[in-house]
Amino acid sequence: MLHYEEQAKANATFFKKMKDLKQTVEDSTKLGVDWIRRMVTIWRDRTKANMDACSATMWTQWSQQAVELQILQADAENKKKADVNLYKMDEASIVTIREEVSDDFFSLVESHLEVICKLVERLDDNKLGTQLQFERYERER
Repeated sequence: MLHYEEQAKANATFFKKMKDLKQTVEDSTKLGVDWIRRMVTIWRDRTKANMDACSATMWTQWSQQAVELQILQADAENKKKADVNLYKMDEASIVTIREEVSDDFFSLVESHLEVICKLVERLDDNKLGTQLQFERYERER
């Protein structure tokens, strides 16, 4: 009978150690998952901030391109309508030019947005590997 009690105590100690080990593994796994989620969140936030900054810069450049295009088209229209070396801007030509330029501008914006969306999709495909490389790079700096 004494032998069975010692065996039961040994088994109870063993099971307690296994439960403690299981809890330790679960806790470390939870910490790892939380760390990965934090890194992905940080990466998304940084990517969003970079995309917003890039979008603001691109909108500025696109606006400048649209203005230049509008001026060039206005000059071409005025040359057709007026005598040599005489340029006129009337309301009808301004409306026409704005309509033509807005179509060009929006097609330019759509093409740039498609490229940006494709870049973001490619980033989402391998976001964990990219984030880990980014974190490694940050630590080395």
